[in-house]
Amino acid sequence: MLTIKVGTTTGGYGVTVFSDGYDFHAAIASLKVAIPRWFRTFDGHRREWVVADEAEAELREWVREMRESCGAKVVGDAFQDEPRQRRKSNGRGRPRKGTDESYEVLHLRETAPVGLVRAARKVLAREAHPDAGGSEESMKRINAAADAILSRLGAA
Repeated sequence: MLTIKVGTTTGGYGVTVFSDGYDFHAAIASLKVAIPRWFRTFDGHRREWVVADEAEAELREWVREMRESCGAKVVGDAFQDEPRQRRKSNGRGRPRKGTDESYEVLHLRETAPVGLVRAARKVLAREAHPDAGGSEESMKRINAAADAILSRLGAA
């Protein structure tokens, strides 16, 4: 029997998989396929996968598939009836007033370091560049967002 424990953690969901008979490695492999790697990480200290809030829909779908395909039992405080309300924070434990579109354009969280901002710009520029079939408008949005974040971080 496969048991999946899904609990809420800071900034996401903690997922622990227990198995007695079902192929544990197959369950983890299917989790890795269902949840994009930029939305999941393994916390070796707690021995659980941490899935970001942004991938809640994918996680719910994976849990549903595991229930249907192998009769997995799901336990934990998450996924009861209502989707969890995401709380945006300003870093001091209080909800922030608005979201910054620059981070959304680059698909980053507001806690992203300078190196990650530069890497996101590079990856998105490869896809959005007009020579690669993208548009000038999308390239301008990516560059403007990256420049705004980098100037705010003092790394422009």
